[in-house]
Amino acid sequence: MMLRACLLAACLLAPPGLALLATGCARAPDANGQAAANDLADKLDLKPANDAPPPEGPCRLLTLAEVRAVFPDVQEGVENKTLQQYGMGVCEWTGSGTVLTARTEPAKGHTAENSVRGLADGFIDPLNAAASQRVRFEPISGVGDEAWVVLEQRDEKSGFLADMAFMSLRRGDSMVTLMSNDLSGRDRGQAIAALRKLGQQVAGRL
Repeated sequence: MMLRACLLAACLLAPPGLALLATGCARAPDANGQAAANDLADKLDLKPANDAPPPEGPCRLLTLAEVRAVFPDVQEGVENKTLQQYGMGVCEWTGSGTVLTARTEPAKGHTAENSVRGLADGFIDPLNAAASQRVRFEPISGVGDEAWVVLEQRDEKSGFLADMAFMSLRRGDSMVTLMSNDLSGRDRGQAIAALRKLGQQVAGRL
C-alpha cells in the first residue's frame, strides 16, 4: 500500500516532463456580520453539506457524496497547492486505505489519450521494452469531449511496477485526471464504470 500511494503521489503530482522520474439566509450579512459568521463557523468546525461542492478550486469538481458513492470512508476533499505554480490544481480525498486524486490543468492541445499514456510510463519498468505494449488503454464514451482509462494490477513479470487506475478526460480547453490506489483491486468492469461515473460528474462542472 505504501509503494502504491507513493507512486500515485509522485506520478500525479509531477509537473509535465517529470512523470517519468518517478448553508441559507434571507439576505447577505455586511462585512462585520460576515466576519463574525466565519469566526463562528471556524469555532464550530462547520463543513459544507455532503451534497454541495466547495465554491472554488479543484475540489469543486466532485461533491463528497459523489466520491463516497465509490469510496464510502473518504473525508472531505482537500486542495493540494503544490502544483499551482505550474498552472495545475489538485484535490485529494483520503480515507483508511482509499485515495482519490483529481488533477486539473489546461489541455494546451494535448489529448486525453496522450495524458494516460504519459502517466502510465511512470508505472512501468523502463527496462522492459514490451511493458508499454501490454497496458490496456481504453477510450470511454460519454465523458466530456474525450476520455481514456487505464486499469492494471501490479505485475512485475509484465513490467507493471505498481497498480494503475486512472482516467484522463478533456472538455474544451480543460484536462482532468482522476487517479485511485484502490480501484485496481476491484472488479475491472465495476472499477471502470466507477471512473466513468466520476468523470461524467467532473465534466459537468468544467
